[in-house]
Amino acid sequence: MDSARRSGAFGVSLFDEKGQLVDSTGSTGSSVFTIVAEPDLIQSVALSNSNKTVGGYGRLTVTLVTRHGIGGDDEISIAFPKWDAASSAAVKV
Repeated sequence: MDSARRSGAFGVSLFDEKGQLVDSTGSTGSSVFTIVAEPDLIQSVALSNSNKTVGGYGRLTVTLVTRHGIGGDDEISIAFPKWDAASSAAVKV
């Protein structure tokens, strides 16, 4: 998503434990809600490599700071370039 998206308007109804309507925003038609979804923003990225020798093996740490928290079901995908086209080694993330 490249920009904020707004949902359609919707109402909210409150029921008691017996299923009887207690209150509703839709009863007057004047109170409705909308939801605005915004794309997240990566505020900063830091890279730290344990081995700075070209072609050497080491541990790469990627640190991201986002505007919104990242939930357990959320996902961030990072595509690493393959520096050696002849290599068959897979990158483990």
